[in-house]
Order: sequence, then structure tokens, then C-alpha cells
Amino acid sequence: MRLAPNHVSISDPDALQVVYAHGNGTLKSVFYDAFVSIKRGLFNTRSRPEHARKRKIVSHIFSQKSVLEFEPNTRLYVRQLVQQWDRLCDLGAKGQSGDEGEGGWRGRNGRVWLDCLPWYNYLAFDIIGELPAKRLG
Repeated sequence: MRLAPNHVSISDPDALQVVYAHGNGTLKSVFYDAFVSIKRGLFNTRSRPEHARKRKIVSHIFSQKSVLEFEPNTRLYVRQLVQQWDRLCDLGAKGQSGDEGEGGWRGRNGRVWLDCLPWYNYLAFDIIGELPAKRLG
């Protein structure tokens, strides 16, 4: 669907390979700037040469075999993240607030407000921190 002269939204799963294939000529939009934390990483860099450089460094980690072997660890850490957020939601429903996460979190009117980007950074750190142990192990 064309949303603007220079913006297209695609929701067909069969189009993913065509749209996101490496080397197909499409560039990432400014949308990806929202995911920059500290400095650009592989996912949010919009520079084709920089993305290629970063991709080459980590490509072996994303082989089908590596991904399948590491899936249980990823599930574990995602489960722990969701449990932490559930805990904050339970406390927030009681009107409490806290300082976990960068900038803390605030509960009010049965809801919780927090900046999820630092939490995703913690998740990535936990997952990536396991890689050397699994590789050397």
C-alpha cells in the first residue's frame, strides 16, 4: 500500500524476502532512527557500507544452525523480561513507581509507563553475554 510519495507499507509475508533481501537496492527509512541507542547497530544503521561491514562481522552467528542451538537461551531471557514487566505492571496497578530501568517506571491509574528501549538493551546484553560461554563451553 502506498502511504505517501516516498513511503510504502507492505503486510504480505510473501513479500518479505523481496523487500528486505540483502542487496535489493532499498534503503531503511528514518523509522529506524527510533531504535538507535548510544550508537547505531546492525539493525538500525541506514548506511549500506556500514551495514555490510557490521553484517560481515556477525553473519556466522545467524546461521540456521546457530540460531536453532541458541533458541532455548533466547526464550529463557525473553521470559525473564516479560516476568519483570509483569511484576512492574502488578506494582503499577497499585499506583507504585520505581527506579528499575533507565529513567525508572511510573504506575498510575492501573497502568505502567516506562521506556522499553533500555530494557531491550538489557535483554540483548543478557543474550549476547551467553554467546561466548556457549561457544567456548
